[in-house]
Amino acid sequence: MNKYRYIKEHNNYDLKLGAEYQGYIYKKGWIAIPNNQNDIVLYREECFKKIN
Repeated sequence: MNKYRYIKEHNNYDLKLGAEYQGYIYKKGWIAIPNNQNDIVLYREECFKKIN
């Protein structure tokens, strides 16, 4: 998994702007990030920046 920073707010996302999350590219344009219940949630890639 890679680290991603949430950089662009989206109405439907309950994430903290500027926070870092572990995830991976699910398919073009989508990032999969596990939530606290270990369910995989898909988010638009445009709202995140990959951190190396």
